[in-house]
Amino acid sequence: MDAKLEALKDLASYSRDITFAQEFINLDGISLLTQMVESGTERYQKLQKIMKPCFGDMLSFTLTAFVELMDHGIVSWDTFSVAFIKKIASYVSKFPTDIAILQRSLAILESMVLNSHDLYQKVAQEITIGQLIPHLQGADQEIQTYTIAVINALFLKAPDDRRQEMANILAQKKLRGIILQAQRDIIFELRRIAFDAESEPNNISGNVEKRKSMYTRDYKKLGFIVSTEVSERNNEPKPVALLSSEAFG
Repeated sequence: MDAKLEALKDLASYSRDITFAQEFINLDGISLLTQMVESGTERYQKLQKIMKPCFGDMLSFTLTAFVELMDHGIVSWDTFSVAFIKKIASYVSKFPTDIAILQRSLAILESMVLNSHDLYQKVAQEITIGQLIPHLQGADQEIQTYTIAVINALFLKAPDDRRQEMANILAQKKLRGIILQAQRDIIFELRRIAFDAESEPNNISGNVEKRKSMYTRDYKKLGFIVSTEVSERNNEPKPVALLSSEAFG
C-alpha cells in the first residue's frame, strides 16, 4: 500500500509537466484514473474503515493528478462518464469530506461545467445550490473560493429560466449574506496579496482618507465594484462584487 501511495504522489507531481502528461495520456492514463475514482468507494470499502487516512491520501493524489493532466487541455471534458460525474459530485455533497478531496472535486466540477454544455446538464442534476452553501460556512478560505467558482459556473451556464430560479435562491437574505461575506473575506486577502507588498500600507500615515483612496484604487484594479461603506478592516471601503457578476448583485 505504501508503494501505491508513493506512486500516486509522484504521479500527481509529474502530471504538471506537459511532456510527461502527453506520454501518460497516450498510454490511456486518464481512463485509468477515472476508473480508479469510479470504483474507489466500493473497491476499497474495507480499506476506508481500517486505513481511512491512507485512503484519503490515495484519492487526493489521484484527483490531483487528474486535475493537473486535464489542465494541459489535451483531453476533451466531454469524454467522461455519468458514473465519474456522480462520484465527483458525491465528494462535494457528502459530509464530512477530506479538505483536499473536496477542493479538487470542486475544481473538477467547475471545469466540467465551463467546458461542456452536456456536462453542465449532468452536473446540474447532481449538485444543488443547497449542497454547495454549507461549504461557504466553513473556515477554509480556499474551499470558499472554489465553491463560489462552482456556483458562478452553474449560474453562467444555466438557461434563462433556471438562471432566474438560481438568482432567486441566491437573493434570499440568509444565502446572500453567506456568499457576500465569503466573497469579502477572499477579496480582502486578494487585495492584500496583490498590492500590500507594493504599497506597504502599514507604512502609510494614519490619514484615513488617504488609505481609503488607496484601497478603492486597488479593488477597482482587481475588477470589483466598491461600496461607499467602510469595513472594520483598517477603514477599508467594502468591495461588493465582481463587475461581471449577476448572481450576487
